[in-house]
Amino acid sequence: MKLKNFVERYVCRNSLIRLWEPCVNGHKMICKEDLTKPNNIDEVCMEWELLQRKHWLSNYMYRDVVGVTDIVVQGPYQEAINIVIKPA
Repeated sequence: MKLKNFVERYVCRNSLIRLWEPCVNGHKMICKEDLTKPNNIDEVCMEWELLQRKHWLSNYMYRDVVGVTDIVVQGPYQEAINIVIKPA
């Protein structure tokens, strides 16, 4: 199932999401540097931002979803839904 369809179907409105890709030792968070964000990284968006293409994570909307994981991260946005997607 594509990320767009997964979010539309299974993620409740106004939820934060964080994306991950599988890697050799587990999972790698998809993020980018942004000095205006907490910890200087942009790692989450609201589900509606992704669906309305208002955030850079929208570039991943057509990747296949692998699953949902409970990875704990330090810092802000600990409550985000962690969705694992297939690498490009």
